[in-house]
Amino acid sequence: MSIRKLFALALVINIVFLGVSAQKVSNFAEWKSLHGKAYVDSTEEMYRAYVYNKNVQQINLHNSDPKRTYDQGVNQYTDLTME
Repeated sequence: MSIRKLFALALVINIVFLGVSAQKVSNFAEWKSLHGKAYVDSTEEMYRAYVYNKNVQQINLHNSDPKRTYDQGVNQYTDLTME
């Protein structure tokens, strides 16, 4: 089994057993539509949704720091990793 398929399986388990906020799903869907994003399959889409939500979490954490010197925001690259 490929790493991507294992990751997808882990995401499904996470969604089923831990739950995913309907708001997070809705935010990702709106963002995808706004930026014209489309993925090759559901596995890739689930992975990109995971990355998007993790990045949004990092953005919110950064922006909540009162000592920050700049703000971060969501853009067309929010579904990407630094790798």
